[in-house]
Amino acid sequence: MGEKGNRIIFLNQMAGPLFRELAEDLAKIWPQSVLFTGHPDTVHCYVEPYLHIEPAPGYDRSSYFSRFMSWIKYFFKALLFVWRQPKDSTLFIVSNPPFLGLAGLFFRYFRRQRYVMLVYDIYPDLLIALGRLKKGVVSKCWDFFNRIIYENARQVITIDQDMGRRLEKKFD
Repeated sequence: MGEKGNRIIFLNQMAGPLFRELAEDLAKIWPQSVLFTGHPDTVHCYVEPYLHIEPAPGYDRSSYFSRFMSWIKYFFKALLFVWRQPKDSTLFIVSNPPFLGLAGLFFRYFRRQRYVMLVYDIYPDLLIALGRLKKGVVSKCWDFFNRIIYENARQVITIDQDMGRRLEKKFD
């Protein structure tokens, strides 16, 4: 990950304590890294000086509409934030908001930036399993974009081996 660029930009709308610790540990290797998050505990906590916390729109879970709108706000603020950062930074993108990987793809094509994906949940599969989305045109388009996002990522990280195997099976 550190082959190109001298820092990492972490994009995680709800970066809790474990993710913050991960970002701090990686920022020891790549100083001047930035965590762009809306998690209130992370935004207001002390972190080591080699990691900067940049406040972002938070995650509103009060309704499905508010969740979606908070995802949209974070996504566009993240695009603007990354655009203002050095091009040689590596992006470390978390899979929630579920379409945040598109930011990595955008910067890969337009600025030749590298990005890494950390997959917490497999979308749209999760929404289909929860009965919030039916298989159809939307899920097929989503899978199409996920394939492109994962293929263009420098690395795809999953939270366990079963999820990794599931992604490999789904996307060859």
